[in-house]
Order: sequence, then C-alpha cells, then structure tokens
Amino acid sequence: MRAEIQAERALLGAVLTDPAGNDDVLRFVSPDDFLRPWHGQVLAAMRRLRARGVAPGPRAVYAELRNDPDLPQAAARDAVPLAA
Repeated sequence: MRAEIQAERALLGAVLTDPAGNDDVLRFVSPDDFLRPWHGQVLAAMRRLRARGVAPGPRAVYAELRNDPDLPQAAARDAVPLAA
C-alpha cells in the first residue's frame, strides 16, 4: 500500500477515535487534499457533522455517509470502507 494512502487512513482513523482531540484536522485538511476520493468523502462527512455540532465519531460518520446523496448506493450502504 502506498505511503500516501496509509497516511490518509491514519489521519481519518485519528479523527474517528478521538474526534474532540483532532478537531484541528477538520479545519486544516480539505477533502481535495486526499489522493483516494473515498477518503475525501469521509472527511467531508466529518466536517458536515462538526459544522452541526456533532462529534465525528464512527457511528455518526457512518450515519452521515449513509445519507450522502453524492455516494453511490453501494458505497453509502457499506460500512467496510469506513471500518477498514
């Protein structure tokens, strides 16, 4: 696996496991910064949640992604990419 992809996964995992402690990440990193589009979509979901005052933990992010009209139905209904 490429180092860039590993770094993206680590960054998203850090926010998912400690949403409050990694709040700065959501301000300084944008979805366009990611190499893998799916990772950008996860970050965008995290940012939408934070804008509504919701901590972007795993359950909240998954629920947000399920309701994302920009995601194909197969991706929006599948927790495997988020869990990975």
